[in-house]
Amino acid sequence: PLPTARRAHKWFLWCEPGLQFALLGQVLLCFFERPAWCATTEAPCISGEAIYPLFGLPMLSRWEALAVESFLLGLLAGRVALEVTYLGFDRYKSSQSHRFSGSLLLLAIADCIASVLT
Repeated sequence: PLPTARRAHKWFLWCEPGLQFALLGQVLLCFFERPAWCATTEAPCISGEAIYPLFGLPMLSRWEALAVESFLLGLLAGRVALEVTYLGFDRYKSSQSHRFSGSLLLLAIADCIASVLT
């Protein structure tokens, strides 16, 4: 293997435990974001007839949530970049799970960009 690929693999192995927390952070972020249909108001969140349960958790502002999400997505994109570096793009894209997770990551990044622009 190329020295760059070997170095990227060592970085990947060193970063992998922290990157698992980035995935967990993406899931947990949903509990601290205001739902999209009431993100522009500070009034109680009403969905149809019922009030949306917020469970008393502190809510992040729109920009705080975007900052956290951007940071976590950046970490996950770095993970993909390291994998592509040490595996090679052809080998990376040959795996169905890599194609699927890469596609989901691209959609999440596009969603984050769309949130900033709107």
